[in-house]
Amino acid sequence: MCMTFTYRLLGKGPELDISVEPKNMNKEQLWLVKDSQNDTIWKTGQVSLGLVTEFRVHIKATQRYKSEVNIDNIFFMEGYCDPVPANAQEWRTSISDSSSGYITSPYYPTLYLNNMKRNWRIEVPDGQRLKLDWSYLNLEHHKQCKSDSVIIKDSRRSRTSTSFCGYELPPTYLAPGNKVIVGFQSDETNVGTGFKLHYQAIPADFFDDSCENKEVSDCHPMVQCSYIRSNKSKVFVEALDLMIIPEYFPALTTAIDFHDNFLIKLGAYCFENLTQLEYLGEDSTSKYKLTLSQNIRHI
Repeated sequence: MCMTFTYRLLGKGPELDISVEPKNMNKEQLWLVKDSQNDTIWKTGQVSLGLVTEFRVHIKATQRYKSEVNIDNIFFMEGYCDPVPANAQEWRTSISDSSSGYITSPYYPTLYLNNMKRNWRIEVPDGQRLKLDWSYLNLEHHKQCKSDSVIIKDSRRSRTSTSFCGYELPPTYLAPGNKVIVGFQSDETNVGTGFKLHYQAIPADFFDDSCENKEVSDCHPMVQCSYIRSNKSKVFVEALDLMIIPEYFPALTTAIDFHDNFLIKLGAYCFENLTQLEYLGEDSTSKYKLTLSQNIRHI
């Protein structure tokens, strides 16, 4: 599905900001364009909606003194159009007012589009570091990630970067400072369902060498695991954004958080080997039915 329209920016400093909000998903900025005060030509804008069936398109105009924004000829048609018009600025978002949150590929958890380019600049206060944890990854695989990829740089001045692609969740990324730039790009062939990345500000001295070997050894790559007690007798499992149940959970699993999932049905048979399981967390709006034994509590 493709939405097209014409627009004209007149005067000094007007801006046009286009965002899309698929049903039950967060609003995502698509592109931004600014025009010079001498340009009076009508131009074509478009929004490629991919496979999204229900959505809202937000068109926000910012006007300055003696400026004007005109929009006309809005049409919807089947088929593909470029996600960003040729005359639009690059698609960037700055995050500096949040100590933790998520960033996702465009249209996540549905398919992203070809020829997309997206950047996030995340900054937290001085004296803190940024920790990035992968919740989901499904990008076109390439041995050197030269097709579709997520690229992480420590700052704009950094000459080194790390690229990620494919389907296996990478390990936690710990930035050396309080700023990172996360980039996403896709080429002209093949697409996936994208990625979801959690960022969190932590004290600069939070990690030391003694912490590096405390990971849960039998943690499935689809979930995140952590010990609840210092003696490693209980394990908490964060199972977010799942489409299928993992083949196994850690043997010492005591609690599982199933919020924000795409599962259809869960039953006690999924956890019959977890003798220490005491708590299960699920969304109050979940569409799946959860049937468990009486000794397991819902949270």
